[in-house]
Amino acid sequence: MQPMTIGEDGTDSWDNQAEDDEVEPGQMGGGVMNSDYESEELLSLDESSSSSERGDDSSDDDIPIAEVDNSIRRSGYPIFRPVVKAKHLRFEKDMLFISTKQFKDAITDYAVHGGWGIKFVKNDLVRVRARCQPGCKFLAYLAKVPREKSFRLKTLNMEHTCSRSYRNPRCTASYIGKKLVKRVRRQPDIKLKDIQEVVHEKFVVDISAGKASRAREKAQGAVDGAHTAQFNQLWEYCDELRRCSPGSTVLMKVHTYNEGDLAVEHALATGLPYFERIYICLKGCKKGFLAGCRPIIGLDACHLKTKTGGQLMCAVGRDPGLDACHLKTKTGGQLMYAVGRNPNDEYFPFAYAVVEAETKDTWTWFLNLLLADIGDGNGWVFIYDQQKV
Repeated sequence: MQPMTIGEDGTDSWDNQAEDDEVEPGQMGGGVMNSDYESEELLSLDESSSSSERGDDSSDDDIPIAEVDNSIRRSGYPIFRPVVKAKHLRFEKDMLFISTKQFKDAITDYAVHGGWGIKFVKNDLVRVRARCQPGCKFLAYLAKVPREKSFRLKTLNMEHTCSRSYRNPRCTASYIGKKLVKRVRRQPDIKLKDIQEVVHEKFVVDISAGKASRAREKAQGAVDGAHTAQFNQLWEYCDELRRCSPGSTVLMKVHTYNEGDLAVEHALATGLPYFERIYICLKGCKKGFLAGCRPIIGLDACHLKTKTGGQLMCAVGRDPGLDACHLKTKTGGQLMYAVGRNPNDEYFPFAYAVVEAETKDTWTWFLNLLLADIGDGNGWVFIYDQQKV
């Protein structure tokens, strides 16, 4: 299934606001100006207009407030103001930045959106020098201010004597991948050709299929990282269920691969717990089933149509029978459930489990736990997959 390690992305995606919409910057802490960076989502030609009308592509990420020492307010130098759209970026000589990363991110946006082939010829912890293509007069040099936490743009020449770069070195796979995160989360099987076309439309930059593939992989890694973090919270989820519903049965089974197992062959980490199964039977549901439902239990399992696969099992009190179904989620698996039917002829689910596959072993494991909860001497009738007996 999924290793229980933490990973999360925190990137913005491309927005769909009209080019004429300008956002006035607002001041943030420490004298640093910020305009509440909005997102820009990477959309296809046929999707961009409809998505912007629905308004479902706006970024949820909050931009952290910059922490700068008070001396930056007394310096008298201009302060860099992040903007919503790259075309509104403004640089001035002696402008102050809070970090080299902020400067490089701004130059990258400026270069990609403007089509300038800018490279960082000097790049360390205290200074960054950016030059354009050979023969171009553009030059920007940033250095740390002594005894302060800020960085000053000491040298700046914004004149370009070069032509547009259609193979922009700043339009890297990492840069594109950050913009693709929300798109890949919504469309995991996006085609490389679609990525190439939308990058060309947005930036007038030609990227190879290999770079598009690497960008897609980075975006998928960011999405999977968020999903892996959710698996890591299953421990807390189980504890919270036990705390909120005392007497409930909440069991999780994990598997740890050791040296010599198939971990190396399947690129799995050794020594880390991998999620395998989880069984949940809430006390309230169990009491309700035992008190008011017929002694007929429907069993079913459904596939989890996700990257890692699996099955969801469930026990539901009902008259006609038992069933199983696929779950189209990110983690995959099989859902098994038991369903009952109360005197009002309504469904009454009271136990469910997520397992790696629908096999004899997993069904035996699920039914043994189920009978341990409801008792095995009450003459239960089990119906599987809607088949009446």
